[in-house]
Amino acid sequence: MVLPYFETNKWYYAAGEDLWLKAWVTNKVSNKFYAHSQNLYVDIVDDRDSTVTQLLLNIPSEHTEGFIRLSDSLPEGHYWLRAFTSNMLKKDINAIFIKPLYIVNAKYPSKLNLEKQAVLNQPTPKADTIVSFYP
Repeated sequence: MVLPYFETNKWYYAAGEDLWLKAWVTNKVSNKFYAHSQNLYVDIVDDRDSTVTQLLLNIPSEHTEGFIRLSDSLPEGHYWLRAFTSNMLKKDINAIFIKPLYIVNAKYPSKLNLEKQAVLNQPTPKADTIVSFYP
């Protein structure tokens, strides 16, 4: 049983940015380095489960690292970073590592306008509201 673990430099990105990552592939039971897999497949998928970009990492020792350059034409929205080995695809697809990401893009903003909706749902302030600050 294999378990990949990932660390990224943050959980949200701007389109055109580099997503830096470190990965460890360990045995689920012993948490020791799993030497049977030499390649780690990494991809980013959108909300329709379509692959946006892919990366192949070699696992020379206990961990590997790299980066994925995000396209500047990616629409703003939710994406998922996935990592797996060929053994995972054959034996246990439930072990695939998945991490949610959010990508911001000023050129292609999200069609959801959450800021306006949040303002509309807030109660209207009354004119006689008094705010006092005490030390």
